[in-house]
Amino acid sequence: MPTTSVIERPHAICFSRNELLYVFITSDTSPAGLSIQIILFFGGQQFTANLKPDSNGKTYFYINGYIDSFLKYQLPSNQSTFITDAYSAQSVEFYIHYREVTDASTPAYVTSEESSHKRVAFNMGIIREKYSRNNFFANYFAYEKPWLTWLPSGRTVSHNQQIFLSTLILPQHAGKILRLSIVATDIYGNDYVRSDYLGEVPSTGWLKHINVSMAALQIATLTSNPIDYYLVSIYESGTNDGIVSQYQFYVSYDHLYSYTDIHFFNSLGGLDSVRVIGEVETALNKDYTEVDNGIDVNDWLATIKKADTSHVGITTYQSYKGDVGFLEDEAEQDAMTELLISRSIWQYADSRWLPVINLQKSTSLRLSTAKTYSLPIEWRTAITNEVFTPSDVNLGIGTDVETYP
Repeated sequence: MPTTSVIERPHAICFSRNELLYVFITSDTSPAGLSIQIILFFGGQQFTANLKPDSNGKTYFYINGYIDSFLKYQLPSNQSTFITDAYSAQSVEFYIHYREVTDASTPAYVTSEESSHKRVAFNMGIIREKYSRNNFFANYFAYEKPWLTWLPSGRTVSHNQQIFLSTLILPQHAGKILRLSIVATDIYGNDYVRSDYLGEVPSTGWLKHINVSMAALQIATLTSNPIDYYLVSIYESGTNDGIVSQYQFYVSYDHLYSYTDIHFFNSLGGLDSVRVIGEVETALNKDYTEVDNGIDVNDWLATIKKADTSHVGITTYQSYKGDVGFLEDEAEQDAMTELLISRSIWQYADSRWLPVINLQKSTSLRLSTAKTYSLPIEWRTAITNEVFTPSDVNLGIGTDVETYP
């Protein structure tokens, strides 16, 4: 007779970058060869583990490594895409079956119990000092109704900058029709209001990246006056109940002679954007293998001399040092440090998303007496080349014009 049961499982909505743990208790650990065999089902895959109870009869099954390695980040199809559905890429449903196995018996799996406790994990996480099971959702998310970013509301962006905000809508809102609210205020204090249809929330909820740049929101169609700031939020159509809180952008019309837009996925799985402005140092980095060409016995006759050594496998890449420029306060500077730890950083150039690597192992942030804030940044594209093409030559995307059997 099986004596094992589950006494702890992950929260119904959970983070893949924090602890995901099942705990079992076995009341009788005396049978010879006893182990707990567990099958983890996730995303059409499965993993089987055989674990032995400890001296207290408890078995611990940590699964965050399996779940987190399965999840991906979903980029927009291009930099100007308005809405990107990221739920299928950045979340996965999982559950387990388990059974006791001994030298004398291998019974059927216990299936009904845990099949009715399916969980959903998102590729998100919070620091260990603040993580406590469902505290993010119970004590923060439900009340703050935040966008998926730690960058504070009220930050300044350029008028032509492509920026994104991401939103997680939980299944409790299934069936609701949601709209994006835009309230723009010009430099004379006049308000202009419009809204965009986002869609009906499916039974699973949704995770979307929304382009909230001035161009994507078509703010120029509201007024020809310069905009001082604008606010975006999400509400339920019909009831006007707020679903996601207002987020504010101040608008800069400063003329920039050069800049680089970098997009990165933050710890909450949201897509953040930053513009690197001002002076940027560009360096060319070269790698190669040196080989010995040997001796030319006819060297004394040669009119074209043979090289003693050659360089093969020559590759180059460019690296950059710059600064994100003026930041409002410590909170924005701290949140921007996600550029150092993000696992997915991108630039958009010539119709393509280019992967980026942050090169910093550390950086100086501020003194306790600081009155202004910025953030140095060092990066490179994660692509090496053996040939050269000018960066200002835009070639677009090619097409395959061949016919095949």
